[in-house]
Amino acid sequence: MTDKQMEFIDEGPLQPIHRDLSNLRCAIHLLEALRSDPDDLQRLLALQRFLHNRICGRERHIARLRLLCARQRASLRTGRREKADSNALKRRIDLCYIMVRTSKRWLFIWKSFGDGAACVYQSPYNLKHLFYDHNYEVKEDAGNITGKAGFAKEWEYLEWAIREGVPSVLADLTNMIRTGDLCLLAAEDPFPMEIKTSQTSGARNARQHRNLLEVLAFYENDGAENFRGIPKVTRRSVSLAPSYERVMNDCIAAARIDGLASATAETGLHYVAWQSRADGVGLLDALNLKGTLAWLLTPTPNWLPCSPFTLSLTSDNLLSFVTGEITMCVLIDTNHLKSLFHQRGTHAIMLMDGTFAMQLCRDASDLMKGVDRVNELLFARIALEFQSLEWFAEQYSYKPAETIPLTPAEVMPRIYLREAPDDWVQAVDCYDGTPGAMQVDRDVED
Repeated sequence: MTDKQMEFIDEGPLQPIHRDLSNLRCAIHLLEALRSDPDDLQRLLALQRFLHNRICGRERHIARLRLLCARQRASLRTGRREKADSNALKRRIDLCYIMVRTSKRWLFIWKSFGDGAACVYQSPYNLKHLFYDHNYEVKEDAGNITGKAGFAKEWEYLEWAIREGVPSVLADLTNMIRTGDLCLLAAEDPFPMEIKTSQTSGARNARQHRNLLEVLAFYENDGAENFRGIPKVTRRSVSLAPSYERVMNDCIAAARIDGLASATAETGLHYVAWQSRADGVGLLDALNLKGTLAWLLTPTPNWLPCSPFTLSLTSDNLLSFVTGEITMCVLIDTNHLKSLFHQRGTHAIMLMDGTFAMQLCRDASDLMKGVDRVNELLFARIALEFQSLEWFAEQYSYKPAETIPLTPAEVMPRIYLREAPDDWVQAVDCYDGTPGAMQVDRDVED
């Protein structure tokens, strides 16, 4: 089994030991205090020092487990032993894999507090550009902090920035920031920096430098003629989404007392929370809501690069969520969402094909008047950031002046097409079969 195969396989609740709970409470307290007073940069530094210690501890634990696994596998291949002894050794190897996966989950959780610190100062809409590479693929993380040659220099620059009164975070202490080593957060946009301890060059360093300059230019110019392979990219400001964090938190608090609770944020948008011993999944099955999308929320990388759960949930609720005591689910009535778009002059169908969530158009009989696909990441913000359906439909419906087709990338940027792709013309709603466009015989039309 490779490291990639070992990552984030569902092992159920984390079931932390007392030391983990103590550390988790400390991280929650530090982030909550920072959020209440963002100007206290010494607290920001203290949080990062705490996260550094936790992350390094888990990395060392994983290294020891991998070494033990390797020795046990070698012993299994070469040694002669009774079948019962071989089975016992295999069980110990499996247990090592489980422990490695558990430690990887803790690494993600600790770095989620680093994400929370960054999002105290910057919008996740800005930070998400540091999450992708030049091909708009998710960048691999930087690897282990433990034993990293240049980490001492990066920490030195972090302390310098804090002394100068500039809120900053180290990329290695976050999940979301994967461009640069140190990210300055004081300005309107984040400012990532590469910190090198030597003058070595190479293809990798040159690629990193180009990517860094491209992102910085994109922030400065609010767009680019060509950004990560997409031409004529323009950043567009969005209105602040109404948040139902309080409704979700109240729902979780009720579930912690009663075992199971539900709440309606607005028409077509419902929250459900239940304790691990309650049959929440059975409740959802019993509801049998036709056309309703159930979004199960778990503390995994599926949350990235949205606003982190470490900021969304209150202290007690966050502790219950991370440890698996509480499970959350967001229910979205897709028929109601489509009706909200229809009221605003936009024809919408649900796709949910693993890449795109919706297809939107002004006129189903002529897609060239404007057609757009909303990717699943943008749609996921409704659930992961507790956004409003009404706001979502208002924000992404076609406005009267818009008569040009949009692109399959979070609505912006725009690419001008001569004709709609065949799979867009033939698209149908994944729930009720509603066509995304009126089927026209092009030969007859011509």
